[in-house]
Amino acid sequence: MPFFHFLLSFFIEFGPLVGFLSIAFLYGFFPGVYALIILSFLSLLFSKIRDKRLPIFSIYAASAVFVFGSLSIYYHNQYLVVFEYTLYNFAFALAALWGYFYKQPIMKKLFPTMFVMKERGWQIMSVSWGIIFVVAGFLNEYFWWYENEHTWLVFRAYMLVFSTIFGALMFFVSRHERLPGSNSWGLKKY
Repeated sequence: MPFFHFLLSFFIEFGPLVGFLSIAFLYGFFPGVYALIILSFLSLLFSKIRDKRLPIFSIYAASAVFVFGSLSIYYHNQYLVVFEYTLYNFAFALAALWGYFYKQPIMKKLFPTMFVMKERGWQIMSVSWGIIFVVAGFLNEYFWWYENEHTWLVFRAYMLVFSTIFGALMFFVSRHERLPGSNSWGLKKY
């Protein structure tokens, strides 16, 4: 059952992006944006049903997608969705690094229902993700401005894969820094 909860968490977090990329590759950028908006809303709904609350991370992500996605469709301007990803990356990086330097790890606030670990683990995760998201923000702009739309979509797909692999590597941090009451990987027991 814990693996099912992990998969559900994965699809809640990454499902909208997977849907956007799939539809954008098959049918075009703007149909992908419609899918992104709808799937982001469904992601919030599933979060609410599963956790009986709406996580801050999910609210922020879905709100940004709705605002920038709607503006992108209304103005027929693809860059507004691209900019949303850049803004998301830099905002998350700033929050993660700020929290690291001020000993208030943002990861602990964003994923309290997933991990059960020591403060050091939260700090390691925060600074690691902060650095990754700074790099991702710059690369997002680079691929949009200096490459074509298809290459940008491929970049976003590779970033999804990279983020998944990097996230999986973070389980070694949670395993090493786990607290009593968690499973062997530092995840909350369901």
